[in-house]
Amino acid sequence: MKKTIKSITAALSAAVMCALPMAGSISANAGEQYTTYRTTYFVKYDNANVKNTSITVTTKKGLTKLGRKNFNNSGDFGAIHGSGGQTYDHVNTNWDRKKFSGDNYVKKGILYNETSKTIYGGNFEKYLVSNTALNIAAADVNGGSAAERVGYFAVNVGDVTGAWNSTSFTDFKADGITGMDSVEISKLINAGYTDIAAYSKKVNYSSASNESVKRLRAMIAGDINNDGKLTENDATVIQYWVVGKVRDFSAFNGVADNKIVSLAKSMKY
Repeated sequence: MKKTIKSITAALSAAVMCALPMAGSISANAGEQYTTYRTTYFVKYDNANVKNTSITVTTKKGLTKLGRKNFNNSGDFGAIHGSGGQTYDHVNTNWDRKKFSGDNYVKKGILYNETSKTIYGGNFEKYLVSNTALNIAAADVNGGSAAERVGYFAVNVGDVTGAWNSTSFTDFKADGITGMDSVEISKLINAGYTDIAAYSKKVNYSSASNESVKRLRAMIAGDINNDGKLTENDATVIQYWVVGKVRDFSAFNGVADNKIVSLAKSMKY
């Protein structure tokens, strides 16, 4: 008899529980559970000729910024300027797109992403100081404005089902992290959706409701270590979260795929 999703999830959780060590080498403050955000910037369509961007984000206190990652080897970060006050942080990031032989800046897809975290939960937009606190400026190869050709969305890392359920670029429908998120990663892998950068070049960004946009967001949410590839190791780390062994996905940001499961096993709270 074919296994149900529920039985598969239960089996995965049981397998992780059996693998949990009695002690580990990495500690965190007891009781604290972090929500990790991945904010992704992308060119919406081919032949957009976007040459550079200048993106300013003003967030409330309580959000910790953890770094940026280039995708598609598509550009370089320029000057990054930061300021702030008692209640807000203000960051301006400049990015210049590389010109590859023959492409003339024409490709759509992900430019770069930013990772941040908080102990207060919610979605990323909750931490913007206003509806206009994330401002995208961009120029095309002729020096004209190209801001309308660049977009963004944020996901809660690990919340793959929330990504599938989101139908707005600026309103992530977080629904918590469960064994179902691990199952959804396995489904994506089995269907051949593993390379985030490559898939981002095929997405129809005209609407957040498009299946391809939701799939890309699900892939990014499932990419626990932000290496641009979906693997079963990402799915396994989520299972460690489900059983309470992992409470901070940001700890995996930049860690090699073949090391993230052992890192999850070594965590203790």
